Amino acid sequence: THDAWAPAFDRSDVDAAVVRGVGQWPGVEAILLMREVQSPVCSPAIAARLRKPADIAELPLLHTDPIDGWERWMRTQGLPVRHARRGQTFDTLELALAAATRGQGVVMSDLILAEESLRDGVLVQPFAATIEEGIGYYLVYPPERATQPKIRLLREWMLETAQGTRT
Repeated sequence: THDAWAPAFDRSDVDAAVVRGVGQWPGVEAILLMREVQSPVCSPAIAARLRKPADIAELPLLHTDPIDGWERWMRTQGLPVRHARRGQTFDTLELALAAATRGQGVVMSDLILAEESLRDGVLVQPFAATIEEGIGYYLVYPPERATQPKIRLLREWMLETAQGTRT
């Protein structure tokens, strides 16, 4: 699965969580906040060297888990995938994005999570092609907590905030 964490509220004191996945976990309500849309991003200096998607094969690829993002994107572009897993792998997307801003390579990134760096111009999306695979970010909580004021307020605020990132 693509889940970073399977919610287990019965074994913790956490009231709610934001989880990446397909939105189907037993015993919780899952409210979609935003869909994951991935595309290559890199520094403007690296992007200046890219004329077509195949040019990416000449550059260092930066990865996060799951490591198959490059392979999926290359397939959508009709590119060979034999080198899709080469390059450095980072524990978090934030670390991979930081490396990309320093010109260390090209990272397959969720565009919403890279939004600020893209807006500030420290990263660019060199090609319009994206991949979407039904993965999203969900607010999850046990159904019996749905009417608690703190959960209602959190849900409303998160949905409003997430809506602002999509417009």
